[in-house]
Amino acid sequence: GTAKAFKKDIEKLKKDGCKKLIIDLRGNTGGIMQEGINCADILLPKSKIIEVKERDGKKKVYSSDEKNIGIECVLAVDEYTASASEIFAYAIKDNGRAKLVGSKTFGKGVIQGIYDLG
Repeated sequence: GTAKAFKKDIEKLKKDGCKKLIIDLRGNTGGIMQEGINCADILLPKSKIIEVKERDGKKKVYSSDEKNIGIECVLAVDEYTASASEIFAYAIKDNGRAKLVGSKTFGKGVIQGIYDLG
């Protein structure tokens, strides 16, 4: 539910007159990949968020749609910014929607999955 809460909070801030955000991802060790992708989609116009290469060599591209919340932001990161928070941060940065400030992120590079067991 991170993306849903994120969108709700940004919409409230915008309603209250906020024009720019500082999003502090320092110490955020990640979470579920899809939530990071969904949060990026909230801030991005139509663009590529991330390309994932599976073990079998297949590639999957995750993209945002044309809808976005239209707010400027700066993202604070550090060596503990990892996983889904890195996906979010670099998707926003790489698509020219925000600058990153702070230090180099963790650089995990591996995505785990959640699977239901019978």
